[in-house]
Amino acid sequence: MELGRSKIDPALVRDGIWTEFLIVGADREPVTIKLKMALADAQMNPRYKEALRKGLEPFERMLSLYKKATEIPTTLATKINEIGRRVFVEQIVVDWEGPTKNGQPMPYSPDACLLLFEEYPELLAQAEAEASKFERYRVAVLEEASGN
Repeated sequence: MELGRSKIDPALVRDGIWTEFLIVGADREPVTIKLKMALADAQMNPRYKEALRKGLEPFERMLSLYKKATEIPTTLATKINEIGRRVFVEQIVVDWEGPTKNGQPMPYSPDACLLLFEEYPELLAQAEAEASKFERYRVAVLEEASGN
């Protein structure tokens, strides 16, 4: 791997890139949906990091009481997961194409996206995985006009 040939594009990290997903249901035709997603990494995406910090701040003291994640009570873990989903749809999912209601395209909103992910939890898992892949936000760096 040659260093200096690519970099993470801050505009893509912030503004997102389109990703196409296929939702397959047992009793219906497969459906395609596109999500425009920013990078889901707290180090590279300061907006996401701050939203996570603010969302989890009320639980810091409680969480500090547990040495292992497996010790966290189910009700607390459920609440933390809800906050994580909310932050994901507010900070990472930027837009969508495909969802309809009564045959009409639905505009993107975090609340509508939460409903979509509730109905299709496998889509949430796929979206979280894709939004965490650095290579999707990497661009090639053009060499300077130095004769190389």
